[in-house]
Amino acid sequence: MNNNKTWQEICEIYTCTKRITLLAEEYDKEFNSFIQPINEIKNVLDHLVRSKSVELGSVKLKNATRQSKNIYIHNNLEKALAHAYRAFVDTSDYFAITFREKIINTLSPFNDEVISIAFPEYYSIHRTRIDEISEKVAEFRMKKDIGDSDNIMNLVREYCAISEELFEIFKKIQKKIAPLMKVKKGLTKKNILSHIIQGIIAFIIAFVFYLFGASSKK
Repeated sequence: MNNNKTWQEICEIYTCTKRITLLAEEYDKEFNSFIQPINEIKNVLDHLVRSKSVELGSVKLKNATRQSKNIYIHNNLEKALAHAYRAFVDTSDYFAITFREKIINTLSPFNDEVISIAFPEYYSIHRTRIDEISEKVAEFRMKKDIGDSDNIMNLVREYCAISEELFEIFKKIQKKIAPLMKVKKGLTKKNILSHIIQGIIAFIIAFVFYLFGASSKK
């Protein structure tokens, strides 16, 4: 029973969860109202306190032997780890859903032509990567149960990196709003002018036909 390793894993998972939460709160003030991870973290704290209290001797187990005491300490650390992992999965999953929607909503006022002109790398680079991240999210969601994986830390590190990457893509898109608006405005003026010119040409053609028609009757 390697309690130090379990402690290290709990601390790393918690740090990743906090990191993702802080990133989300930069753009979504409602993110911290997502209650499920908060409940999981409360459970983490509960099991950690139980474990540490027995380890320090501030809580005595009834008829405990040295072995049963160590088992109790270790089991509570493992339970804390499981809750920390579920808190991370819930947080990162909600994060991915939230920021995919934000990306979609940010770009929704602009058509493909505007995006291709003002933000060409979106389709060539970012859109493909967002789709890949979406697939990873679906895979990770299936592994929410800690018992489904022998190496949860690799999953946590991978998904933490993916979440941060999605956030960076979102920030790049945010910085492109002004250029997108400028291109959209320019294309709108161009289209209006084009319609006006087409209307004038149509009027001239119709007028010419009218003149030819009138002259042929004489």
